[in-house]
Amino acid sequence: DDDQIAEDGKSGIIPDGAVIHHSDMGVTTVFDSEGKQLFAANDADAGMVFTPTGYKPATFVNEIPNGSFVDVKGSTIYVSYNGKLILTILDDHKNKGTTAKSGTLTYNPTWREEYIEGAQSAVLSNIGQFTANWNVPASPSSLYVDPSNPTRRSQLAIWNGITTNDESYLVQPVLEWAWKDRASSPEPGQVWTGASWFVYPGSSSTLHSTRISGIYSGDNIEGNMLFNYFNNYWTITFRDTTRNIQTTYMTSQNAMPNTNVKIQIYLETANRDSIPNNNYMCGDSTFTNFYLVNTNGQNVMPGTVGSGVNSVWTNLPGMSVGNSWPTRIILNTAN
Repeated sequence: DDDQIAEDGKSGIIPDGAVIHHSDMGVTTVFDSEGKQLFAANDADAGMVFTPTGYKPATFVNEIPNGSFVDVKGSTIYVSYNGKLILTILDDHKNKGTTAKSGTLTYNPTWREEYIEGAQSAVLSNIGQFTANWNVPASPSSLYVDPSNPTRRSQLAIWNGITTNDESYLVQPVLEWAWKDRASSPEPGQVWTGASWFVYPGSSSTLHSTRISGIYSGDNIEGNMLFNYFNNYWTITFRDTTRNIQTTYMTSQNAMPNTNVKIQIYLETANRDSIPNNNYMCGDSTFTNFYLVNTNGQNVMPGTVGSGVNSVWTNLPGMSVGNSWPTRIILNTAN
């Protein structure tokens, strides 16, 4: 499966074995497996796209095949598929892994503006698996698309995930609404999709597994993060159990620790401008069937998790979190 990257707002095909280089001059260059330069793109010209850790230039977002294995060494990401190295991402960019935070919540004094509401645990050790189920909510009645930049839109993300205490590493199966990775991608319209995302602080690049569609309101979603402690790798799976479709990737312990981590559940969007009012907001999502064990298979469910609505979202009345942990977490909206 060939990957794609934005080339000055267009798509360039990245063949298997390619090397992507992010320079400290703001240029992303793609080479083939023989070292021949295929094309270069100015990051600033590639268009900004939304990722689960905020806006990034489209040159920093890559889709990888379902079933890929992600490893890291320093600032380099290696992606293999069926035992073959298909992508290497070298990064000399100066602003790796930085995210702006704003807003307050009693249990998390600074959290990202794009996090609308949700819940998260205190720091946990030696995690072996975290699974949750939730419903695909009612779709928003409206979709906002910036006419000057179609990647700026009223996208939504609903997910469970595992992050390090400083929130710099993140693995997450994500239910997506009206998602578009780059300006040249076909217009998805008002549809639900799913992908498993990967964030690593050593690199500017964010990865996600093959995006799957054919997901509908009322479907049951399962987000599963499983750590294999014999071989020290994670499997991150987004599954629509109603349709029996899924998308997954594996990643090493180098790329995602399994201790000193927090579990998270969030409703997210790009920024406050993208959801001007509740016409652009989805319905409620109820998370249930939580399963959290350590690598010995022992239940390590915390007694409580903090929850709430981000204080910056004053333009969306009716938001609240119903926290009945460990039975359920309801992300309530006005719809």
